[in-house]
Amino acid sequence: MKKIAILMSLLVPALALAQGSLPEKPEDGKCYALCTVEAEYKKEPVKVLVRPEYKKLKVIPAEYKTVTETVVMRPESKKFVYVPAKYKIVKKEVVAKEGYNKQNILPEEFKKGEDRVLTKEKTGNWVVSENKVPDCESADPDECKIVFYSETPEEFTTYTKYDKVKDQTAAPAPIEPIKEFIEVEEEVEPARIEEVVIPAVTKEITRTVLVKDETVVEEVIPAEYATIEKTVLVKAGGLKEWREVPCNVAKVAPGTEKKVNFDMNLPANKPAKQKFEPLPVFYRLGSAELTPTSKKTIDERLVTMLKAKPSMRIRIMAHTDAQGAPDRNLALSKLRAKSVVDYLILKGIARDRLESEGYGDTQIINKCKRGVRCSEAEHAQNRRTEFEVIAE
Repeated sequence: MKKIAILMSLLVPALALAQGSLPEKPEDGKCYALCTVEAEYKKEPVKVLVRPEYKKLKVIPAEYKTVTETVVMRPESKKFVYVPAKYKIVKKEVVAKEGYNKQNILPEEFKKGEDRVLTKEKTGNWVVSENKVPDCESADPDECKIVFYSETPEEFTTYTKYDKVKDQTAAPAPIEPIKEFIEVEEEVEPARIEEVVIPAVTKEITRTVLVKDETVVEEVIPAEYATIEKTVLVKAGGLKEWREVPCNVAKVAPGTEKKVNFDMNLPANKPAKQKFEPLPVFYRLGSAELTPTSKKTIDERLVTMLKAKPSMRIRIMAHTDAQGAPDRNLALSKLRAKSVVDYLILKGIARDRLESEGYGDTQIINKCKRGVRCSEAEHAQNRRTEFEVIAE
């Protein structure tokens, strides 16, 4: 109830001249006032979209397991080994001296007999006799000597004589070789080259291996709705009408005027004014661009009200949460408030009826101040847009 002091002139001609027609069928002793008819509204619950359905990406951490693995410190290799031949001791017969054909000489054969051989030839000698020939007279003493001839018969020697029957002959006779046994090494296995595998050198280690890679899953966050009271115009205002008002005035004579104090009740259907009213509008992520749903909300909440009340002036106020840099939050909130104002101007609302202000994260309405861990829903409470009626 407002206490209104008005100065009434009770000069009926002057009042009629100033106000036009008087109340029809006035009652004696009652007071009337020519008032502008306020628009009549009613409250209706309206389900509004506070936050549209959206997809939230959730990182599923990678999964690991600990395994024990054998690590090859040095790979398997090969080497070639010479394996000598294997022998066994055996007795072996060998020819110590080879046999040959012995040549036996058969002796010659002789026939024994006798023979004689002239060992001394028959000889004759002249012998000078001392006697001379009687009838020979010679002065030479050698002459007339008698000589006679005396023979010495030959001499023979009888000897044993062997007459050859046959010559010597050769008769070969085989001589067997001389054999003996000796110990010799007999090859059992021949020499060979063997390929030997050198095993790998390994080491057991414990390793953390990836079982499942880190993935991203989509979580559909359902839309958030709120029920708010929507003021619905029942009857348009702006016309003037006479209304009966309480008064404490006595009857006065025409031509006189008196200062009268009276109370005037506001219509019961006039909604109580809030200091700040929330405006459920949303923007593109990280920007000041209004979503189509938000534009529809502005049309229903603000455009309709401002066009119904041509003298009303409002202030748009935008806020952010405490995430991100303060200067960036402040700049973003100013842009968002201005974005609402620009949209209202686009819808035909005069610029001088609109103000905008951004507060960034300076007016947090819950515990989620900078550095405090909060849920997404709690941060969302601080990301808000409000409007304030600054003049009606």
